[in-house]
Amino acid sequence: MTKRNDDFFKSKKPWSETKDALLGCYLKPYFEKIKTLKTPICYIDGFAGKGKFDDGKDGSPRIALQVIRESIVGSNPFSKPIVNFYFVDLNYEDELKKNLESVRNLV
Repeated sequence: MTKRNDDFFKSKKPWSETKDALLGCYLKPYFEKIKTLKTPICYIDGFAGKGKFDDGKDGSPRIALQVIRESIVGSNPFSKPIVNFYFVDLNYEDELKKNLESVRNLV
């Protein structure tokens, strides 16, 4: 089992800003493409962390949910994709659940 690194989530570091910007830019066209396949989609984030930084900035799980939600909102209501999300982080399970609660039901 890995140890917690609570200092990491105090504020979003520049490399996390860059990573999350790239994730958002990548997921938007990627999801638009794969949702046309009309098969269930499985999204896994194996290093989800807390989902949100202590300074209030969104982490990758919240960014992914928001980008995918925007794509689904524009979908034909009769052919909305089935998307299963798996956000994993054994060290921050409770914080992750709490931080995803407000966006979880939007998708």
